[in-house]
Amino acid sequence: MLEKDFESRRQDLFVRASQESLARCDPKDGIIHSVKYAGKDHSMHSRAAGYDIRAMAEAACAWMMSGNETRANLAIELILKNQDMNPDSLTWGNFKWHSDWPLALDPNAVSFIVPQLWYLDKYAGAKINPELRIKLHTALRNACDAIMAHCCTFLYTNIVLLNLASLLCIADRLDWERPRLLAAWAFEEWRNRIGHLGTLPEYNC
Repeated sequence: MLEKDFESRRQDLFVRASQESLARCDPKDGIIHSVKYAGKDHSMHSRAAGYDIRAMAEAACAWMMSGNETRANLAIELILKNQDMNPDSLTWGNFKWHSDWPLALDPNAVSFIVPQLWYLDKYAGAKINPELRIKLHTALRNACDAIMAHCCTFLYTNIVLLNLASLLCIADRLDWERPRLLAAWAFEEWRNRIGHLGTLPEYNC
């Protein structure tokens, strides 16, 4: 009974998220457009332009799990087109948060997008177009390099844990031992530093 209630509640969340994502889409192209950050401090997000790739990753998951498979596949295709595929790039393997950025200016993007791709592949892989699914697996493999190149301070707790979770997501879908071992090693290093600090910090969030 509890399991049934949980699944029912989860499906309700997917439907609600799907509707909210659809409401954010531009009616002309059906894509969520970027909105410039309007805060007083200036960041790379104050130069947001084009399509919101992180939002599209979240939308793709909600759409797929609520039955809108065609729209979800189009969203996945857009997401993968916005992964940095230049092996000589500073942000190789990462994803642009906003499609009009010249490169992945926010290195955190990969660890917000990988879990969405993991969920799609794990729980709805058969509904992803076969050729697109092959590209998704390649994207996950390249994303491992992006996560390892992300020089995140150990004080930035939510990103540290997202990076570790994303490595485990990649290991799970590709049956790849290396990111699993990297995640275990990185967790031990982080835990030891936190132990010496004596508190669980959060930075810039």
